[in-house]
Amino acid sequence: MSIHLIFDLDETLVDSRDRIPYLKTVGGRRFAAENINSISTELYSKFLLDVVTRYHEKESVSILTNSPEGYAAALLRKHGFPSDLPIYGSAEKPCGEKVKKVVKNSRVPVEKTLLIGDSAKDILTAHEIYVPSVGTAWGHESTRYQLERSEPNVIISDPEELEDVLIALERGRITYEGRKDPDNYLYLPEEEYNSPDPDVQHRSLGDYHPKDFSK
Repeated sequence: MSIHLIFDLDETLVDSRDRIPYLKTVGGRRFAAENINSISTELYSKFLLDVVTRYHEKESVSILTNSPEGYAAALLRKHGFPSDLPIYGSAEKPCGEKVKKVVKNSRVPVEKTLLIGDSAKDILTAHEIYVPSVGTAWGHESTRYQLERSEPNVIISDPEELEDVLIALERGRITYEGRKDPDNYLYLPEEEYNSPDPDVQHRSLGDYHPKDFSK
């Protein structure tokens, strides 16, 4: 049976730090989707593009992002990803309804599913749906320390390290592992606890535990 890959987008597949100011307003999000070529972004690795393309040919890859779908589609097109990739945008990771839907729609068992992302919220998403996960340490939205505290199966620092993880998953050598310390991790770094930004949500990772999403 084929495996199913769920990729985060921003700071996992593409360095898109310059897009952040545009995503704070409706008009900015529309501008980013319609004018992505005018925003500085960079593909992290051609290897990642090749992996996504290869698994897309098997209908075994999805994009799960908290960014809007229009923006996500434009960014993926800009960097040469297949134009018909399944995109689950505005996903409200780590616990939105689209998080559950992406697994259901794949029709692949959770034990054959892998979530790849750069931030603690991505790894917590994997715990929410009982799937193994890979933390990518080349992004900019999360420190390695935050990734470690969110407890992925493995953290990789080079995109090409992903190949060995995929082989291990296909051979059944990587399986979901529940969090060993679910109550002792705050999602935001301490200096952001009192952020005045209304978009910031102060949530404890301990508030989220895997749920039965088949109901």
